[in-house]
Amino acid sequence: MYGPGAVRAQVIGLQIFQPAQGSSPDKNVILHVKGPSDAVQTELVSQPGGTTGWHTHPGPVVVVVKTGALTKIQKDGSTTVHPAGSAFFEEADVVHNVVNQTSALLTFTRLSCSRPVPRF
Repeated sequence: MYGPGAVRAQVIGLQIFQPAQGSSPDKNVILHVKGPSDAVQTELVSQPGGTTGWHTHPGPVVVVVKTGALTKIQKDGSTTVHPAGSAFFEEADVVHNVVNQTSALLTFTRLSCSRPVPRF
């Protein structure tokens, strides 16, 4: 595992792509999923004024803000602004909304973990 700013050499026959990198001041982060889990990484792009709508996640989520600034609104009305280059963690089942309150494009990646979806 490499830390931020570490020297990275390309290995022959292997390409490494880094979709996003961010830092978080949080300490003692625990991402817990009971039992087998699926992990899904997505990139989201939000136009100025865009919103995800109120929602929850069935498992823990790691978010890295690539460009712009992400405003997270909690159910109690409190807000937190996460600028480009930052990372944060969400616990399962926390009601929230994400809004792009800037005049610039917001892009962020999200790694979501949850119980596996049954496949038929």
